[in-house]
Amino acid sequence: MRAVKSFHPVRILNRREAQGANPLPPKSPWNSLEATKLVVSLLTPVAIAVATYQYNLSKDADVQQQERLKRLVAKRIDLWDQMAPKMNDIYCYFLYVGRWKEFGPIEIIERKRQLDSLLYANQIIFSREFFASYQDFMAAAFQTYREFGKDAALRTRPLRPKDQPFKKDAFTGVDNGDEVHRAYWRFQEMAATELDVPVLPTPPRPSTPR
Repeated sequence: MRAVKSFHPVRILNRREAQGANPLPPKSPWNSLEATKLVVSLLTPVAIAVATYQYNLSKDADVQQQERLKRLVAKRIDLWDQMAPKMNDIYCYFLYVGRWKEFGPIEIIERKRQLDSLLYANQIIFSREFFASYQDFMAAAFQTYREFGKDAALRTRPLRPKDQPFKKDAFTGVDNGDEVHRAYWRFQEMAATELDVPVLPTPPRPSTPR
């Protein structure tokens, strides 16, 4: 009699059992691209705010700088209004133009003193170049640092009605009109730069009496 083979039924595993007891978790939707998008979306308003703040700071600084420049130019104009007529009187005296007959050593020395007081007291308001041009003009018109207590000598000849009866040592006896003319218009050029106005061309020197 043949032996009967035993039959063992085959059990079909489900999907979970086929994957093992600890299957991999589902893939997260928050991948690197999504994270980057989130960071960018958060940082963009911050970057805009920072840029706006820096722009406003720069704009405020520019406005403040413009206001300072306006005040500086206004101060210079005020000083120029006081300075210009006195400088012009000295120029007229040395170059024999305008009101030159009305001035003598007393008036011209007084103009110099007034200008020195005004310019040296406000030296910081002007540029070094402007102040140097002022000193050059005064050096062309006056011989300073003589004996103690003596006024500066005028670098010209005593030819004007009010030049008499002053002592001869009130004058150098040499006409320095060329240098006075050059230095005066150089001073005018520097003043135009300081006051932010057009620079005038230097005119020829007026003729001098013989």
